[in-house]
Amino acid sequence: MLSQSFPAFGTDVTLQVWPRPPARTRAEAALCRAIAFLRRAERRLSRFDPGSELSRLNHAAGRPVRVSPVTFGVIEAAVTAARATGGLFDPTVYHALLAAGYDRDFRSLLDAQASGESNDAGKLSGDLPGRRRRARNGSRQKVAGSSVTPIPALLAGASCQMGKEGAAGCRTPDYERVQLEPQTRTVMLPAGVALDLGGIAKGWLADVVVRRLARHGPALADLGGDIALSPLAASVPDWEIEVDSPRGGPALGLLGVRGGGVATSGVTRRRWQSGGQARHHLIDPRTGAPAAVDLAAVTVVAPSATTAEVVTKVLLLLGRERARQTVVLTPALAAVLVPPAGPPAFVGTAAAGWRLMGTQGRGHHDRT
Repeated sequence: MLSQSFPAFGTDVTLQVWPRPPARTRAEAALCRAIAFLRRAERRLSRFDPGSELSRLNHAAGRPVRVSPVTFGVIEAAVTAARATGGLFDPTVYHALLAAGYDRDFRSLLDAQASGESNDAGKLSGDLPGRRRRARNGSRQKVAGSSVTPIPALLAGASCQMGKEGAAGCRTPDYERVQLEPQTRTVMLPAGVALDLGGIAKGWLADVVVRRLARHGPALADLGGDIALSPLAASVPDWEIEVDSPRGGPALGLLGVRGGGVATSGVTRRRWQSGGQARHHLIDPRTGAPAAVDLAAVTVVAPSATTAEVVTKVLLLLGRERARQTVVLTPALAAVLVPPAGPPAFVGTAAAGWRLMGTQGRGHHDRT
């Protein structure tokens, strides 16, 4: 097994590939190329870097901007995801994040707290994500991206989102006013609108990297918990994904997955105080404020890491009961719903298996 771990995107990244015996040298070269690809993508997609391609696009709202294939691909996936979820996932919440105090990367916010620096975000709590889910091997260890198809169970309950007032009294969502021109790779944001691509970018990039590495053997890409997994042959045991508790302490259980994507979102780790109120990074597009939720965290198994990342956010916003109903009505999904107190609930059987830690299950497996 070849493995590389490094910090990027404000979190920890792990890439792994189990090369077929004749392909080890080529797999090593592919791993190096994947790391270089992610480094370039980080420089393009960070909203915290004023020189990034995304920052330049946000500052040029109202004018068409030609962007790289990676940036265009992620934006296209984000707009598609917003439409597929009726706006419950919305990449245009940038200004709402700033208003809530999330105006720099979270490591910088933690450093500011430790040094006693005064900042708009105020008091912080929690820790950095990035080691919350661990994929295990047998030792329990033209750019084409992914998109998100419409999810009827979500669209049925979607309501008007933030945006410009329309003739019917329901505002046109800002994401619907983002103009994309694939032939020239130009993007034009509406005046006053800016994008935050953090979560979906990591899922999209994980999918791209795994497809490239999988040419050389079973592969995994974990970008801070947005995990893409190559499909496995029938003779190969499941990928095992350990799901950590958002409350700390022992892991909750293991997901057995044949491939696709796994992602986790929650509201217990990236938290701070601003204006005397507790804040977190999950913005509800219906209100423009940090969401009021009845779940501490959600882990989703889906056909891709892009879809899993989007659906985790949406299920948190829907709340426990509607989240459960949505997964039940969507055969391609499975989810672990974790309330603030009490046991987690596993929903869905088609996409994954689940067992609680401490219960009897599969033994020691090898990926090759």
